[in-house]
Amino acid sequence: MNERSLLGVIAVLVLIVGLLIGFLVGGGGGDDESPDLEAAGSDGTTPTTTTEAPAATTTLGESAEESASSTTTTPTTTTEAPTTTTTTTMPPGSGVIVTGEGVAGWSVAGEWRSLVDGPAPAVPGETYQVVRVGEPVTTAVGGALTEGCPFVEPSSDVEGLIDFDDYPDYPVAVAANWNVVPHAVELLPVDNPTYQTAVSELLAGYGIVDPAPELRQVIRTDLEGDGTDEIIITAGYDGPFFPEVPAGSYSLAILRKVVDVEVETAILGFYQVPADSEPTSYIDQFRIAAVADLNGDGQMEIVVNDSYYEGYATTVYEWVNADLGPVAVLGAGCGV
Repeated sequence: MNERSLLGVIAVLVLIVGLLIGFLVGGGGGDDESPDLEAAGSDGTTPTTTTEAPAATTTLGESAEESASSTTTTPTTTTEAPTTTTTTTMPPGSGVIVTGEGVAGWSVAGEWRSLVDGPAPAVPGETYQVVRVGEPVTTAVGGALTEGCPFVEPSSDVEGLIDFDDYPDYPVAVAANWNVVPHAVELLPVDNPTYQTAVSELLAGYGIVDPAPELRQVIRTDLEGDGTDEIIITAGYDGPFFPEVPAGSYSLAILRKVVDVEVETAILGFYQVPADSEPTSYIDQFRIAAVADLNGDGQMEIVVNDSYYEGYATTVYEWVNADLGPVAVLGAGCGV
């Protein structure tokens, strides 16, 4: 082979080798759907893959600025301790209402019943809710139905509910599973000049001059849950019966309620020792024992205690309407 022919063969071989190398480097024979081809950049460089954070979700109350910034910060996962709610389910109960003097009555389908209507349906072992104004509601288990005041007929009591050492501020107990205080009951300061003036003006109508009456209780509540508060006040003498109560002493319990945009005052209890009389050991002293829903209708009743030197009584008042006002629906007492 001459020199020219040899050079031609070498050139052909170099061309073939170059084509083979180009074919292999270019990925010849590869799959068109190969990830390597999808990742190849047009400028021959390898692109950087960026994983974006998911779009932030704006929660209620979160500003747009807070929402935007949340995509650029590392999220923090907070695990809150679950709130544990303990619910005590009370049995329905007989609805029997017990005061410091014994059974005052009960309710049937929202209607009031007293011992005049028959024996109280109390059952030993029932759970009673015990209500005392200004204090949390507690519970107590009632015992057997027993004889009540020996001077009053009919009269009965339930063992294990009322501590007689609480005299004269006995609470009231009701065998019920409903919320017996569905609306807030708040004790206000007794030196409120507005209510002192109101009581002073009321007393003037009874011929009592007392420009600065001593208030014993001022209670604010919404008896009916209608959004309008009522004020319950007790005032006057709060001392011993012996050796004597001064002439001119008085004791009262009143309800101040808005009726047709006017404030009306209803008397829940009033007693006066005349100013021109001799000192005496007799006066009724009135105290609010409780404000509670005693028949399960969602409206609260006012429980008034009154004590005197020979006895004690409790009266339950229910607000009926603007015409009738508060009406005594139940009562119990013991004394001569």
